[in-house]
Formats: sequence, C-alpha cells, structure tokens
Amino acid sequence: MRILVISDIHGNFKESILQIAAENDLTLCLGDLGLDSEAEEEGLAFIRSLASRCRLLMIPGNCDEGCLQATLAENPQISLHKRIKEVEGYSFAGYGGAEDTASYIRRIRSCLLSGAQPYTETTLRQAEKSQWLQQFLEAIGVSIHGGHIDVTPEAPEMLEQWAPLRSPCEFQDFMIREFLVTEATHSDIWVLHVPPFGFPGSERICGLSTGSKSVLDAITAVQPRLAISGHIHRAGRWVLGRTTCISAPAMEDNLALLVRIDEAEVSSEVVNIG
Repeated sequence: MRILVISDIHGNFKESILQIAAENDLTLCLGDLGLDSEAEEEGLAFIRSLASRCRLLMIPGNCDEGCLQATLAENPQISLHKRIKEVEGYSFAGYGGAEDTASYIRRIRSCLLSGAQPYTETTLRQAEKSQWLQQFLEAIGVSIHGGHIDVTPEAPEMLEQWAPLRSPCEFQDFMIREFLVTEATHSDIWVLHVPPFGFPGSERICGLSTGSKSVLDAITAVQPRLAISGHIHRAGRWVLGRTTCISAPAMEDNLALLVRIDEAEVSSEVVNIG
C-alpha cells in the first residue's frame, strides 16, 4: 500500500500535490492548514479538490481553527479525528490537535526548576539568541539573571498570561491516551498530529521534546505497527518495540512523505512537491 502523507501546510496550498495524491492508494493530511480569515476559503477549497482526486483521510493540527473542524464534522468520509477506518485491509485510527499548552508549560517549568544542566544550559543558549523566547519565558514565570534561572510559583495572574499562548485545537493529554488505549488497540496504523515524547528531532524550548507523553505511553502499551505524525516540521523515524514511528516533513517547505507498507516492511521517503 502506498500512502502519501502531508502535514503542516500553513497556507502553502500547492496544486502539484493533487497529481501526486492521485497516484497513491491513500492520502493522509495531518493538519495545520494555517487557515486565517484571509486563507480560509482557499484552504477549504484545497481540501475539497484533494478529496475529489484521491482517497483522503484527515485530522486537524493544533493550529487549525473551528472552520476546519466544522468541515471535518460535516464530511465524516474524510475525517479520521477520533475515528477508526478500514482501508485496503489496514485499520487506521486518528487523533488530531495537540496536548494543552498549560501541560507543556508546566513541563518546561519543572525541568528548569530542577536545575538539570542539559535543560538550563540549552535554555540560556537559546534565550541569548531569541528575544521571542525571552518574552515567552517571562510570560510563563521564568526569569534569567546573570546566567541563573529563576522559576516563580504559579499564580492566577500568571495563568491569565498563558491564555494567549494556547493554540486553537488542544486536548487534555489523558484524552489522547484514553482514545488510543481503549478504541485503537486493534488498529494497525495510528495517525496523529503530535509525535510521541522523545521523538528524535522534536526538541525545542530548553531542549525539551514537544512530543506527547500520552502518545508515548499509549504506543508503549499497545505497540501498533505504525504511528505517523507531523507537528515538528521534519521527517524522522524512531522504532519503539514493535512500532515504527514516522514523522512527516512540513508541506510549508514544499515537502511531503511517501510511505509504503506491506506484510513484510514499512519504508518511507521524502518527496519534493516543487
């Protein structure tokens, strides 16, 4: 079976992908279309065109607004979000979006509060080069003074500062795990927006993985044959027990992923869509 995977489109609605999609058995879209008010109609038209040219299954990304989520709700034939579908003898289970921002922020704060050298050194290096990161750290109650990192206790006013940092499509991390370990235990292929925690190349702020610990826990518990994700804007591969985890590159960068799966093996290659 040949599967085309596109993810993290962010407004780059390249028509060249339509022909590539038509040449494969299935197209998986992992979300993050980047549908702001100006691009909304263009993006939804792109999805309709894609669905008319190929077998399409789709989940929302963490950046996808309600318009895409409503479109998926109205078109259950293409929506894989919190659903399980059979295609050519394989069972696909999907869950879009990302874990809630508050959980991710608390993970960053706890790592920095621990004083563990890899986290603190990485954060100091990153903050020295990025004014955005300095502002982000200030918003989450982390300050840097002369090479020393302070983490202030949580307070109601601090939690209010976190609200603008949230993305449109978030879920409590335990909700993702609950679906995967109760509904998707017999599915061959998991389709996710976020990779498992610790996925190589997913390290971002303070060197901490942006992957989901609940996804990691679920993969460890169930060990499906294949888990496909996006979110980190780079292709990668990680084997966890019996599970091959594959990350798709960003279509924003004119890249897609071609996955081949049969009874014997799973292979993948990055495709330049021009």
